Amino acid sequence: MWAWLESFRSTPGRGWLVVAANVGGVAYGFLYYGPQFGITPAWLWPWVPDSPLSVGLFALALALHLRGRPSQLADWAAFVANVKVGLWTGFVLLHYDFWFHIFRDPLANLNFWLFGLHLAMAVQVLVLARGLRLGWWSAAVAGWFALDIAMDYGLAPFRYMGCVGTKPITVPCEDTGLLLGVTVALWALGVFGAAAFARRAGGGGTRGPGKTAPTQD
Repeated sequence: MWAWLESFRSTPGRGWLVVAANVGGVAYGFLYYGPQFGITPAWLWPWVPDSPLSVGLFALALALHLRGRPSQLADWAAFVANVKVGLWTGFVLLHYDFWFHIFRDPLANLNFWLFGLHLAMAVQVLVLARGLRLGWWSAAVAGWFALDIAMDYGLAPFRYMGCVGTKPITVPCEDTGLLLGVTVALWALGVFGAAAFARRAGGGGTRGPGKTAPTQD
């Protein structure tokens, strides 16, 4: 299984198809967030489109591998972002099924497809998993996404429909404490999951974020 997953990093035919699929997700995601961009101050925009930025990071990380210029910073950011955002969105769609109705007429229901595609975000990071190494980029990525959580749940001075923060406006403003707890747990899963893969692969072993030690099967 690992050999097949990791072949996406070195086989242009299949690897670029995955990159293209993720770029398509970026395009759709920014259209989806269009209304939120319209009501959010421009300086807060970097914290708005969590899903398209996550798949964009994965597309960047995989493209760098395919071009022979892998980056630990990009790999870590892609891993943590896709685990955190992919599983968070899956949880939200299930938790608020009374709102999203993801299993009602599933073939014609966009939310059903979004549910599956977001879960796939958390799976695709396995392509990068065993190439991860520990370094300053590990702390940088963990810190950035901790700030992202803070902005989503109240640090950002932005209010809408009784909500505070930059989390998606399509999510009802209920159970904020629960959502915050789930978000922090998924952030920890992403960060410590990446660290666990890096430790199994031998800890550090790189000189910078643009160099990745070879992975053994």
